[in-house]
Amino acid sequence: MLAVLAPTVGPIVGGWITEAFSWHWLFLINVAPGIVAGITALLFLPKERPIPAVGGTLDLLSLTMLAIALASLQIGLKEAPDQGWASSYVLGLLAVTAACAYGFARRTLASRKPIVDLRTLGDRQFLVGCILSFVLGVGLNRAGNSGGCLV
Repeated sequence: MLAVLAPTVGPIVGGWITEAFSWHWLFLINVAPGIVAGITALLFLPKERPIPAVGGTLDLLSLTMLAIALASLQIGLKEAPDQGWASSYVLGLLAVTAACAYGFARRTLASRKPIVDLRTLGDRQFLVGCILSFVLGVGLNRAGNSGGCLV
């Protein structure tokens, strides 16, 4: 329900906050709930001792490749309408995305303790659920950006 409600109510509330106060409040409004969530987590979540061996198994190269792939994809998609999809800048960013995503997937699939277990996509039902969730997200984002119409 929240996934459907947020794209509808979010722009309305965000617009009201921006018009009534300032765009800065779109960020500042989350400070108080963040502090409450942090204090609540400290008080009520079970405390466990850190396991030093777990930190040593973090694959920093995979994490770096994932971060670069996502960042370059985001920047490439943002700049493409202004720079042009065939511009060397956008194509370079998309090439970096493809190279890092390929390296991440290859390294992750070969790892015994991956940061993201891509093997779960081998389960057909899980894969279909992920695809449908992605399509729903695209549709909701498109509806939010076009005034509520999916076409």
